[in-house]
Amino acid sequence: MNRLEEYFGRDASLSDEKTTHRFRKRYALGLWMAVLPFFGFFAALLISIRLNGDLLAFAACWIFGLLLLAYVALIYRCPRCGTVPKSKSPGTTGVLIFPRRCSKCGASLLPNHRWAQD
Repeated sequence: MNRLEEYFGRDASLSDEKTTHRFRKRYALGLWMAVLPFFGFFAALLISIRLNGDLLAFAACWIFGLLLLAYVALIYRCPRCGTVPKSKSPGTTGVLIFPRRCSKCGASLLPNHRWAQD
C-alpha cells in the first residue's frame, strides 16, 4: 500500500487497530495542513489591513481558507468508510475535532485521546 492510499483511500476490511493507526497518521498530517493555512489566513489578513486592503493579500486569505476546507474534504475522513467524523448526539452538528469513533461505521478513530468526543 502506498502513501496516497493510506491518506486518501478507504478500506472496509480494516481492523479497529489498523483504522486507528491510519486515522492517527491522517490526523497528524491534518494538524500541519490545518494549522498552517489557519495561521497563514490571519497573517495574510493582517498584511491586508496594513496595506490598506491590498487585493493580493485578500486573495491570499481566501487561498489559505480554501486549503483548510480541502483538508477536511479530502483527508480528515474515516479510513474504513470514508465519512467525515460528525457528532451523533441530537441537537448537535459539525465535524468532531477529536472523534472517539466514526459516526457511520463505528470504527475506533482516537479512542484513548484525552479530549475524545462521541
